[in-house]
Amino acid sequence: MGAAGGKGGGGLTPLGLPATMGVVLEGPAPGTLVACHGLLYVKIDVGSVLAGQLRELPVSGRVPVGAFEDVTFPQPAEVDLSVTRAARGLLLRGQVRVRGEGSCSRCLAPVALDLEDEVDEAIVPGSEGQRDPLALENVLHGTMLDVGDLVRQAVDAALPLRLLCREDCAGLCPQCGANRNEGACACTEEEDDGQS
Repeated sequence: MGAAGGKGGGGLTPLGLPATMGVVLEGPAPGTLVACHGLLYVKIDVGSVLAGQLRELPVSGRVPVGAFEDVTFPQPAEVDLSVTRAARGLLLRGQVRVRGEGSCSRCLAPVALDLEDEVDEAIVPGSEGQRDPLALENVLHGTMLDVGDLVRQAVDAALPLRLLCREDCAGLCPQCGANRNEGACACTEEEDDGQS
């Protein structure tokens, strides 16, 4: 874990660095990466921003992303965020970028897609017992911002409903399994003859 220049003043970051420094997520550091069931969760203390001691906390780095259904992410997501104080909580602005890989839902061909989600969210701390389990506010637990969960939500929002190799994918023949993108199969010709 390292630091990069930022704005603000006073206090210490979770790593004991001066609060005028931004947080850069580069690798394991005690107290910032927590493993649970093989997944990594990145949490950052934003208490100095909530208390008004720090005007802005830049957060950037790479965060591992677990698989979503049939889409995997071989490389961690690139995260560039700015955490600032809002009237009643935090304002998160920035980007999350990641490359996903999976199979076309129609023809099963390999598909790679670059996802990018603009983050522009206000988070208001509230009573944890009354929160919607799917709400963005769940990324803030006390003074800890769960960047791993924020990234997961951003990637989930950026994923298409159906992964396609191309918009006009013809899919597989339901009878013989031939890829219709590569040409007509004998089944298609037989179906056309039978319906004439």
